[in-house]
Amino acid sequence: MNETEFLDKFWEAILSEDPDRIQRAWSTLSRSDQQAVLAHLEAMSDQEGWQPAQLQAARAALHLLQSGPPG
Repeated sequence: MNETEFLDKFWEAILSEDPDRIQRAWSTLSRSDQQAVLAHLEAMSDQEGWQPAQLQAARAALHLLQSGPPG
């Protein structure tokens, strides 16, 4: 799998609104990459130009990731 395919699959998982898929994708990242993803999700949730479904998915992922692991 090349980098573009990896990134496509990663963002598909992060924006899937499926908590298990989001957590699995998240767990593959380094701490610095996690911070970059959080920053991007925050920007997505605040910026214009995203489709409603993208905004909803970004906000769902952001909420899940900021609330910490389940349990």
